Amino acid sequence: MKIINRNNLPEAIFKFLQNDLYDGVKGGESYSVTELLKPIREIVLTRRHWNEIEVDAEDRVWSLFGQGVHAVLEKEEGAEPVERLYGEIDGHKISGKFDRIKDGVIYDYKVTSAWTVVYDSRRDEWTDQLSGYRWLYWKKYNKELGNIGHIIAILRDWSKKEVKPDGKYPVGPIVDIPINLVSLPKTEFMLRNKLRRIETATKTGVLPECTNDERWYNAKKNAFNKCLVRNLATGDTLGGNDRGPGFCIFIPKIIFHGFKATWCLFLEQEDSSLHRP
Repeated sequence: MKIINRNNLPEAIFKFLQNDLYDGVKGGESYSVTELLKPIREIVLTRRHWNEIEVDAEDRVWSLFGQGVHAVLEKEEGAEPVERLYGEIDGHKISGKFDRIKDGVIYDYKVTSAWTVVYDSRRDEWTDQLSGYRWLYWKKYNKELGNIGHIIAILRDWSKKEVKPDGKYPVGPIVDIPINLVSLPKTEFMLRNKLRRIETATKTGVLPECTNDERWYNAKKNAFNKCLVRNLATGDTLGGNDRGPGFCIFIPKIIFHGFKATWCLFLEQEDSSLHRP
């Protein structure tokens, strides 16, 4: 992946945003728990075109900020040492790095939007992530952690003026969210199923479409808040490049009815030729 400086950020800031604190193995038969949370189409295409993908440094600001938060908080005394855990299913290696385990309870720190908490829009994703880490811990230590995990959400856009009596808006910028975890057998079943589907898609080249849930579809606004993959894109969306059916797009900062899709990276036609806006 290439990190570019589209808006000419100061050199020191640009160099900082190029940092990658990920300490796991990338590519091959290795997958992280967080990678397995993504749609199959995104996983396969990202791996296929990793060296061709361009990402604007500005789009990495909050990701790097979150990694910095993790690096500081993992030094807590009394908690288990933070480590990357490894497991294996059908020849595929799976890894995950938890943020905190203390007294048999697993925690994960998230730097996110206050509105994510208000609408509870990422609970399923967080449930699967914590359940995956719990499964990896069990595989290594043969010990079961508690059935309730916790997301500690640090709200980057929290505003005191949004707090209302008896409202859903968080009363403070840090929120503890209890998560009911998936059982260990069911978690292993879900991981195995996802790996098999990725393997099939990679070998056959037949990539399943992303669901509306995976693209964060807003039915009321008829918009995709997270545009991961689409089969149709038109003029203004691609900066003047019309694309017909059969295209999958991952493009930075595409605007759909006022929403930014900052996770989109590239677009690809079925013949594997790569196009950029």
